[in-house]
Amino acid sequence: MSRDPRSLQALARVTEATYQTAAAAMAALAAEEAAIRRALDALSPPSHDLTSVDLDPAARAGAHLKWQLWAAARREALLAELARLRVRQEAARDVLARAFGRNMVAGRLIERAKAEHARQAARAAVRDPDA
Repeated sequence: MSRDPRSLQALARVTEATYQTAAAAMAALAAEEAAIRRALDALSPPSHDLTSVDLDPAARAGAHLKWQLWAAARREALLAELARLRVRQEAARDVLARAFGRNMVAGRLIERAKAEHARQAARAAVRDPDA
């Protein structure tokens, strides 16, 4: 690959786009995690006291027990989904780290190429001051 700073700009654009894509994927996964956590938080048990003597008709009909069974099954499903999401987050974190590193290296290559180009121009000016 050429060390001309202009030719490295294409590399920098590609690595930046790759990094931004990986960062957006991580943000989407974080939003998905937040939604799962909100759903888990929403599964808190009803606030009424089941030990009271005057149970309402729904409680007497077993609605509370049915809700508890449903909530337990839903919590289990959400926790399994959260575990799968964490695996995806870990893979995405690796992709993001690599993309970040490549983007940083591309930036450094451009800076070094610019510096080298400036040094070569200075040498050329010293050798041929009339140019």
